[in-house]
Amino acid sequence: MVISSFPTAIYARLNITKPGSWFQTIGCKGNEMTAKIHLYIQDFIGGPNQTVYEVARASITATSPTSFGLVEVLDDLMTAGTDLNSEPVGRFQGFYFVSDLRTTSYTMVITYYFTSGPGRLNGSTISILGREPIMQPQRELPVVGGSGLFRFASGYNIISTFAIVVPNEYLILESTIYVTYKDDSTPCRLI
Repeated sequence: MVISSFPTAIYARLNITKPGSWFQTIGCKGNEMTAKIHLYIQDFIGGPNQTVYEVARASITATSPTSFGLVEVLDDLMTAGTDLNSEPVGRFQGFYFVSDLRTTSYTMVITYYFTSGPGRLNGSTISILGREPIMQPQRELPVVGGSGLFRFASGYNIISTFAIVVPNEYLILESTIYVTYKDDSTPCRLI
């Protein structure tokens, strides 16, 4: 049973992916590349496959309407498609804390760790740090750096809740990252 206010929650009938299409170079100038990375995050907030764990609470957390002061750590699978069994592309790792007394908003400290992809993409990371007002349909978070292929990375990430599967305590998040980085090893060409 899928419960979601998002019209795209029909994901069970869709597996939105084309082989190799989750990473695209969309621009280049000299040694500066711009890429679009579109992927899905398989976020288990409970159950036997849990990937998100509470690590701390503030004295106010239990009585706060926003759970202010709650800190959780996560290690979610990233996939090319919506289906849990679609092509794995990496891990969504880090922590977040509830940092707003009035609205439900997280401060996110996240690393996108890529375990597949062409060339130096495999093993590279993109770092995200910023405010995520989770009740908004789309949230924008800044790219603050990276490693491997993404040295000197900058850009932004649009993240949204694609589906909520209540019985499994499971969320599917959709993420589109626009990232600019320097790549001295590759001449400017679109792939």
